[in-house]
Amino acid sequence: GAAKEAVRGRLLLPESVTSVINALKRRFGRPELLLEVMIDRVRRTPSPRADDLEGLIEFGEVTQSLCEHVRSAGMVEHATNPMLISELIQKLPTEYRMRWARWIRGRACGSLETLAEFMEQITNDAIAITRLPGKGSYRAKEDGARQIPRNNTKTTYTSSKASVRDKCAICSETHRTFRCEELISMAVQQRREIATQRKLCWNCLGVGHQVKSCNSKHVCRVCSQKHHTLLHEPTQEGASASLSARVYANTVVLETATVWVIDRYGNRHHARALLDSASMCNFISRKMAEKLQLRWTKTDTNIVGIGESYHQVKFEIRATIQSKLNSFNSVQSFLIMTKPTSDLPTSMININDIRLPDVPLADSKFNIPAPIDMILGAEIYQSLFTGKRIELDSGNPTLVETVFGWIIGGPVREELPTKSLACHLTLVGLENALQRFWQLDAVPEMSQQPDNQCEEFYASTTIRDKTGRYAVRLPQTHDPTKELGESRSIALRRFQALEKRLNSDDDLKHAYHEFMNEYERLGHMTRVENPDNNTVHCFLPHHAVFKASSTTTKTRVVFDASCKTASGYSLNDILLVGPVVQRDLLALLMQFRFHAIALVGDIEKMYRQIGVQTVDQPLQRILWRKTPEEAISTYQLQTVTYGTSCAPYLATRTLQKVAQDMSHVSPKAANVISKDFYVDDLWSGHTDDAAARHQRKHTTETHAPCSVHTVVVCVRYQGSLAREPYALRSIARQIHVSLSLC
Repeated sequence: GAAKEAVRGRLLLPESVTSVINALKRRFGRPELLLEVMIDRVRRTPSPRADDLEGLIEFGEVTQSLCEHVRSAGMVEHATNPMLISELIQKLPTEYRMRWARWIRGRACGSLETLAEFMEQITNDAIAITRLPGKGSYRAKEDGARQIPRNNTKTTYTSSKASVRDKCAICSETHRTFRCEELISMAVQQRREIATQRKLCWNCLGVGHQVKSCNSKHVCRVCSQKHHTLLHEPTQEGASASLSARVYANTVVLETATVWVIDRYGNRHHARALLDSASMCNFISRKMAEKLQLRWTKTDTNIVGIGESYHQVKFEIRATIQSKLNSFNSVQSFLIMTKPTSDLPTSMININDIRLPDVPLADSKFNIPAPIDMILGAEIYQSLFTGKRIELDSGNPTLVETVFGWIIGGPVREELPTKSLACHLTLVGLENALQRFWQLDAVPEMSQQPDNQCEEFYASTTIRDKTGRYAVRLPQTHDPTKELGESRSIALRRFQALEKRLNSDDDLKHAYHEFMNEYERLGHMTRVENPDNNTVHCFLPHHAVFKASSTTTKTRVVFDASCKTASGYSLNDILLVGPVVQRDLLALLMQFRFHAIALVGDIEKMYRQIGVQTVDQPLQRILWRKTPEEAISTYQLQTVTYGTSCAPYLATRTLQKVAQDMSHVSPKAANVISKDFYVDDLWSGHTDDAAARHQRKHTTETHAPCSVHTVVVCVRYQGSLAREPYALRSIARQIHVSLSLC
């Protein structure tokens, strides 16, 4: 390793032993660096749960090791550092923090030594009740008839099931998956790909279940969402963006340094900084800013990053940074962001082939991916350099001396099949903010590819059955990253909740059952006796919606196609929405106002007039039973379903196809159907009564061969329409018209 490289040339002669020891002491015998490593180890140790004895033992051991090092190195100031002790205590479960409070009540003060004694007692207790793994048959005899709760098999008693759970899913060694060094050394994107390929739970990285059914109470420590911290993907919040690209080239080391940052009480905190000459501002992570407990000042700064990513910063602080090697210190303003940039470097860098000189490095772990706590921008960048530099071999990085030590930057001769490239750029200015403000009024250019794809799919798959009814396919995205997961369990829970609600409201129950009975009686849904679960299918939850103004169906059942399945995607996520194929509503109403005789109509149960072909019906499964005494049955909806994202397009596009297919029978009626319908509502008219009656008759007759039932009403206006008030919902009430069925 690095120690061997540092004394490689001095190991030839026996008399060089003294110089070798002195060189190693000078290079690696620095207590403050060892302390820094040990503190970092404690911070990286996962917070143990109260029922996780192994985690408590591990945390207790690293805490005691830290105390022993502080004691042996004589670092008295760290032994009573309240911030360090508080940070360690916060990692313990609540009940152990309560025990700590009682533990120090009778003592003079809390110190690292006191904490080490406390953790030693906890560790000894945990070791005393933890048994070594044994064979399943032996454990069964020893435990007798004792029933071990499933969620506690990994604690006091170790069974064969617990052994499987402790087996790493990455390297197959006996440790938890989230503690696997191989996994930790990967980039975030690689971890996410591995978790997906091996079907691991994204919350606990366990095997055999998904996030939805995960019993772990832990969440991501960065964003508090329900995924593991190792799988947290940094967001593009701020002056940087992480761009992923599949490349086969040398990687690049960015300039990083470790510094001291002074908090409100004068204590020093370790921070890792990125030196970025392309940044106009200094940045600090929210986590570090909160740790410093300095005063936050309100600001309103607009940040423009790579790719014109736009963000707004609300707060800033003024903090003092100090060098770890000399007396350099500087007071700087820092904009506060959740995370200034992604972990750097983006992947582990092999430095075994790089012959580094024996100089103090500003960041001794520059090759290991780790979080960046702050970014030092162009305002201070140039003042950090001393002017000295060391050029290594061609293709290797360059060493430049700064007040923090020697920083390393530049290319590294190492080919990686997949890596993330980090690009940093920050612009702050009124011009960019104003430019983006005016761009808000610009109409974005929308890609027509999905619309064209939807149109082509509809034209090539739509058919008419023997009764004349149109049957369509559901247009899908065919995105390989979007797959439907298990959906019956959530549909079952929603249905059971619906039954409870119906049983508490007799009127609602009667209307709901009447609707569902009609749905089945008309053949719009059929029972599936032995559903084939090997085909792609989706169960849709359903609930009631009331529409008092409807003249045909006042109680309507809506099927929730946006309900997420176990994979995180819903049916609507894999369906294409489709383009708008009817006229704009405003233009239609403006034309409608100038008819002397108005024709208003409504297509009864428009969506349900259109069938769905058999191949796509498994995507529209529901659960239903008429009485609680019956078994819950599986039904498939056979028509276009209200609640799917493509339903409006399929309905209106089919209406346009009716006009197209019937244009040779009645061109005038086909023109009305094509231009005077808005979804299922007709807003048309004519100049006199006879022509209006004729138009109404032909419009209804044109729909009949297509199994579409249309109700058309003729409206006679009393006086000039242009001088009368207008309202869309109730024409007869607002403009004093007389209605007569024609």
